[in-house]
Amino acid sequence: MKPDTPTPSPFDGDLRMEIYQHFARTTQAPSVETLAKQMSVARNEIEQGLTRLSTLHAIALKPGSFDIWMAHPFSSVVTDVPVETYRGRYWANCVWDAFGIPVVLGLRTTSTPIRCAGTGEPVDLGLQDGRPKLTEGMIHFVVCPNDFWNDIGFT
Repeated sequence: MKPDTPTPSPFDGDLRMEIYQHFARTTQAPSVETLAKQMSVARNEIEQGLTRLSTLHAIALKPGSFDIWMAHPFSSVVTDVPVETYRGRYWANCVWDAFGIPVVLGLRTTSTPIRCAGTGEPVDLGLQDGRPKLTEGMIHFVVCPNDFWNDIGFT
């Protein structure tokens, strides 16, 4: 870790777990107020924890706010990568995360209807019985994984 990187606390781990559990239950990011209520702590404690988690790249906050934008693999905003499950529709940040959502949720069957960037044809990147439905093709990442956090919104 860099010298100016905060050390995560046990509270930060609990906060992160609450964020993920909320996404899993509801398909949405929790608000600061919801987190404060669920964890029985003051709003400023949640804001401080969210700031640390963002600095640690454990989550991404919407610019200029304490609203959760991303808790990989989940997105709190509509994207081009929906992951449809029997629990509801989740939004992935990218196709990589579309495979992460079923893993986090313990699901073996999903539908992820997207369009091929090269042809515009519809494809389903979902899973059937734990295996990708699409058996050929490739996924291209414009940004090298080492550089994802340089501009996580673009990535």
